Amino acid sequence: MSPLEAPMLSATRTRQLRVLEFLYDAPGRSSSQETSIEPLNDELGVERVQDALQALVDMRLVSSWASIAGFSGGILLPVGEDLVERVRRVRASAVERNKAVRNSLLRWVYDQGVGAHPTLDHFLQSEHNQFHGQPFSKRELHQASRWLRETGHIDGQGSSGGGIARPTITASGTQVVESGADVNSPHAAPVQQTFHTKFTGQISNVAVGGSGFTQTATTLDLQAVEAATNALDLVRETLEALAQAGADRAALAEALEQARTVDPSKEPGLIRSILAKIKTTIAAGAGGALGGVVVEQIERAMEQLPG
Repeated sequence: MSPLEAPMLSATRTRQLRVLEFLYDAPGRSSSQETSIEPLNDELGVERVQDALQALVDMRLVSSWASIAGFSGGILLPVGEDLVERVRRVRASAVERNKAVRNSLLRWVYDQGVGAHPTLDHFLQSEHNQFHGQPFSKRELHQASRWLRETGHIDGQGSSGGGIARPTITASGTQVVESGADVNSPHAAPVQQTFHTKFTGQISNVAVGGSGFTQTATTLDLQAVEAATNALDLVRETLEALAQAGADRAALAEALEQARTVDPSKEPGLIRSILAKIKTTIAAGAGGALGGVVVEQIERAMEQLPG
């Protein structure tokens, strides 16, 4: 695997990939005539463009001839073309992006140190905010922060924007980072105790943990929480378009505002009823492809929630 295919790239590698993709996207790209790299000089700086192109030539991804003044352009070789296409396929994978942003965010929170309360906006400005040379979206970041809290790797209060406003790392999260584990691995999940409640005899005579006592605690599956959250996010993002298609905007906005105050993992039944209300509102007013897509995602989320 080329060093340019790593999920996390240094600034130098990011520039190299940028030049490679520039050559790939050049109109009328030719296998016999160099593409000028001059448009990149203002973006990256002349010296950095020259260094990046030299590295790409050394990696045999690009062919170029340098004059006394340096490189003026390059020809993308087939192996370089294949590399760009592989990187873009991975970038386009929602699964891979979700996995990557969770690991990146957890490592960033860890790096802030014990007692720190950084904001998610600070992550967006950090070197951790990248996946194969491109930044994560705010939506991806908010989803990752909620997922990390639900799995016990970070702690903090949710914000009105949907993410964990000031995350702090937990003992479980620290262990994952320091062990070099993938936070998405089932083995990275914190150990959870399951109790079963059963009373025999008189309640007053049964001590917690004693003979004849067990306790049951039920928690909502994390996939169900994520499905509900994703459905609500989709409605928020398409609210104006749904309203233009005929849906009652005020009713949708009211339902979304109600959902902001509810934790899906603790009140799944209430979230399900809110989703049902949103579904009915959309189905009654917003026909067409968009309404169908949103309703379908809501229905999938509702199937995973208890009634």
